[in-house]
Amino acid sequence: MKKAKKIFNENYRTYSTSIIVLLIGLLSSNAASQKMHKKNITETDYLLWSTLKLEEIDDKEEWISFKKFYQNTDTLFVRNIKTKKTFQFANASAGNFKSNYFICSKADSIISILSLKTGKVKEIRNAQLSEAYDKFIVINKSSNSKKSTVFINYDGAAVFTVEDIVEYAVSPDQKWIAAVLKDDQENALVIQNTLDYSIKNIMHLPLTQGIFKNLSWSKNNNALAFFESNKVRSKVNYYNRLQDTIKFFSTTDATVPNTMDIYTSRKIKISDDGTKVFFHIRQKQAYDVIRKPDDVQVWRSRDKIIYPAAKETEGFTQNPKYAMWEPITESFLQITDVGQPFGGSAGNDNFAITFNPLDYEPQSKIVPDSDYYVKDYSSGNNILIARQLAGGGANIIASPLGKHIAYFAKGHWYMYTVTTGITINLSARLNTSFSVESLTEKDEIPYGSPGWTKDDTHIILHDQFDVWKVRIDGSKSERLTKGREHNTIYRLIATKDEQQEKYERRITTAGTFDETLDWLLVTQSLTNDYNGFSIWSKTSGLKEICYVRKNINDYIQSKNGLLVWTEEDVKHPPIVMKQNNNGKTIKLWESNLQHKKFNWTRQELINYQIKSGAFLNGILLYPADYVQGEKYPMVVHIYEKQSQFIHRYTNPTLLNGDGFNSTNLTGKGYFVFLPDITYRAGEIGNSAVDCVERAVKKVLEKTAIDKDRIGLIGHSFGGTQTAFIITQSKLFKCAIAGAATTNFLSSYLSITPNYNIPNFFKIEMGQARMIVSPFENMEIYLQNSAIMQAEKITTPLLSWTGLKDGQVDPAQSFQLYLALRKLNSEHVMLVYPDVGHDTSGRQEAADLTKKTEEWFDYYLKGSKRPTWL
Repeated sequence: MKKAKKIFNENYRTYSTSIIVLLIGLLSSNAASQKMHKKNITETDYLLWSTLKLEEIDDKEEWISFKKFYQNTDTLFVRNIKTKKTFQFANASAGNFKSNYFICSKADSIISILSLKTGKVKEIRNAQLSEAYDKFIVINKSSNSKKSTVFINYDGAAVFTVEDIVEYAVSPDQKWIAAVLKDDQENALVIQNTLDYSIKNIMHLPLTQGIFKNLSWSKNNNALAFFESNKVRSKVNYYNRLQDTIKFFSTTDATVPNTMDIYTSRKIKISDDGTKVFFHIRQKQAYDVIRKPDDVQVWRSRDKIIYPAAKETEGFTQNPKYAMWEPITESFLQITDVGQPFGGSAGNDNFAITFNPLDYEPQSKIVPDSDYYVKDYSSGNNILIARQLAGGGANIIASPLGKHIAYFAKGHWYMYTVTTGITINLSARLNTSFSVESLTEKDEIPYGSPGWTKDDTHIILHDQFDVWKVRIDGSKSERLTKGREHNTIYRLIATKDEQQEKYERRITTAGTFDETLDWLLVTQSLTNDYNGFSIWSKTSGLKEICYVRKNINDYIQSKNGLLVWTEEDVKHPPIVMKQNNNGKTIKLWESNLQHKKFNWTRQELINYQIKSGAFLNGILLYPADYVQGEKYPMVVHIYEKQSQFIHRYTNPTLLNGDGFNSTNLTGKGYFVFLPDITYRAGEIGNSAVDCVERAVKKVLEKTAIDKDRIGLIGHSFGGTQTAFIITQSKLFKCAIAGAATTNFLSSYLSITPNYNIPNFFKIEMGQARMIVSPFENMEIYLQNSAIMQAEKITTPLLSWTGLKDGQVDPAQSFQLYLALRKLNSEHVMLVYPDVGHDTSGRQEAADLTKKTEEWFDYYLKGSKRPTWL
């Protein structure tokens, strides 16, 4: 019996093996058959692809909205998370969930209101959506040359209609609507109760005497501020809704300089406690400096700023100044002035932070060093808190309760206490660095601070890897994450309104994080290979939500904490995921399902060693229809470090800002290589040559790449490096350089139109990394400039520039063109008259992409010579 059983088992195994082999054969055959049916992507297929953007989750966590951006149209979707029932609105702008409804604006003046309960959609035509609130919607309608504002409920029924409305403001609790109405003779300010829609008249003013404008409610809903303005004078009005009283302030007040007037073109604001009104005043135009186009320009070398910037500010006499009025005490305070022209209210609006960007000019920085002051509203005094602070407003933040100000200087975080005036080094005792590593800005840029704890007793800081909670007196600190031990980066992110930073006239007040609630953290490996999310709570510490070998490029969180995000990798378009109630992650849906019908690229991470001994990485993308044993051309794209894009999915499209699209190229049978480059100060040219040559030679160990058919491409700083590399290297059959700096000496001695400042900052402290001026070391400027070695260029070069480029002077491309023309080298330059630094969002993008690919096809594939060459 045992023997029979043994024979049976052996026979069964033999039979099973045969069946498995047969099944594997059938499956393999089927897989091969499916693969055979896949097609190569062509230009006509590009329109099938869309870009997904998550929008909002409803409060009940049942519905989600998202947009799909196509090349020719956009579509807004609303989908039930559980049932997958979906509604779509073509050419619609961002919508909102309100109670059991979803509302959005569509093209052709159509408003759509979707009932999430019934699935019915009501359309309101010939209307523009103004704003959606919890219980009502405000729309603007036009008919028979008359304009009216209509307040409707979510059933679409009009609650009341107001004609000739100029502007309105809804109180934070949505119980009151302040509105300015105007007819042929006068304008009136009224307040409407949204519960019974009763109207109260507040003020009337003949049009000959002025108009009301810029309505603003206090946070407690009890006060309304607004301007009363005409050509001669202006007023600030303060209406107390509870007392039904109005107070006003005018620049005729003796405390206001007689050269100033209220500037009504900017917003008015009431402090959270309702006691202060903030607005702008401006020098009367009669005192303005008037410059004529034919005036002689006087450029003085020792001026703080150069003529174009000086003309804009006129010594900061003509820019609006920040001011405060207290209706209860009837006191006025000018917060900024000519000496301290920038700044704004901070914290709880009991003080301001001010500064002058010209304190230490001229200097070779895009963000100038400045002294920062606190202006005490009670005394009006300026108190210096940080001298020659680098990095600008990003390095100084106020606490929301207005008790403390933190700033980053010389590699450390400092804490200034407003009530005592005492400053301490907050990070001196912490065994970590909070400075971002930089060749040119060492100890000037911090990893940042997301905010403060709700009770204002701790500030939250980031170092390279971890999140820290540090007591404001520096006596105690806690590292909330353990990223350093695992080369994992944690970043606390703001997902609620109170966690968001607030900006006012270049001054930042940080958000608050409530320790009784969970905090959301973004998680990332040092190489960006893994990405995900974690939750931190005071009771249970750190808990991982997801950590995947994919790219996460979008996420949203509901008011109650439901997290939804997108995952992608180079072979799979974005997938929408969510955290389930049991802590597991589940897939909601996939985007771009047509992707499965086409051959697609795959990637390989290439590791190579450079001259210094350091190891770098590069991403190698394979041809979509790759067949082992065949030879393929390769395009090398460069721009500093790119290995962080290891899992990025790229839609095929002609609308590329720099003409380069890896999916287009792999779909046409190219390898595409994205190597990392690291730089040595003063040697950026040879640094790039070393990194790129060693990377390419490492990749050429792959026998499928034809070493005689390699192209090089870069844009902006990548274009700069492309132009230089071909003066030294003969690895490339052809090259493309877009918006490139080719002459560092002439670039240094030029002006950046985007900022109206000398280019010193870009060349010394920016990507050029020269560190010193050419007058300290002329040799490195010449050695790193492609134009100084143009006679060595034998590689056919296509360059391009936009005549409206405010970042890199188009003359840089023209100079190289003229040099290569004189040298009779093979070179074509494309000049786009109406293009800036790139072609993003412009019709020229398709032209540049086509010409880029035709250039490579001609030189690397032997295709027919394009007619434009």
